[in-house]
Amino acid sequence: MVKYKAGYKYVATGVHAQVLDFPAAISWGADLAEARQALTVALVDVAEAAVESGQPLPAPDMSVSNPDMDIEEPIYLHLVASSEADGQRVRIVIDAVDEPESIRQLTSVYDGLSAVDIDGIERIALDRGWFFRARSGG
Repeated sequence: MVKYKAGYKYVATGVHAQVLDFPAAISWGADLAEARQALTVALVDVAEAAVESGQPLPAPDMSVSNPDMDIEEPIYLHLVASSEADGQRVRIVIDAVDEPESIRQLTSVYDGLSAVDIDGIERIALDRGWFFRARSGG
């Protein structure tokens, strides 16, 4: 887990959002909740782009501050790496600051599973026939 620092500024059209120590991660929302959610997506996008292009992620610096921001708070980037038979695979997951524990548990259901296991689970979950076999017509 990498702990960066998010900043939010209220503007006339909503809320500007930026990861202060990962400058490429910028977004906005109509309100603070929407800005937080959009910033988590932006952080994942720029982190994935950096990893895929072989660039290092910026070093976190919780001491960075921007006096123009109305709110500053931590934002967490979770990195999970796993080895697969056909090569290396890296998955980048964002953990929102205000995400409930129940959502964290749901989103971590695949942690530790192989790609083959995940494919099997998703094949069952996406096949409606598994859920409606006992249903009788009429």
